[in-house]
Amino acid sequence: MSKVDADLELHAALMRASRMSLGVAATGLASRLLRAELRARAAEHAGDARLHRLHRELVDAIDRRMEHRAARAARAIAWTETRPP
Repeated sequence: MSKVDADLELHAALMRASRMSLGVAATGLASRLLRAELRARAAEHAGDARLHRLHRELVDAIDRRMEHRAARAARAIAWTETRPP
């Protein structure tokens, strides 16, 4: 599984776990329409140790049911992944 596929699967799993049907549909649509863009972004972020750590923190916070910590990690991931190169 590629890093892009793994990232998309993580986002899809988060949406399914949150029981947000609109989010599940949007994630599926975005993954199909934006795959080339996501691959380019993944290449840019592949060596970003902070981003890798934030993803681990997000999963850990979800596992521990620490909603505020998970939200903080998700915001940090979104900011990091969307900032200009």
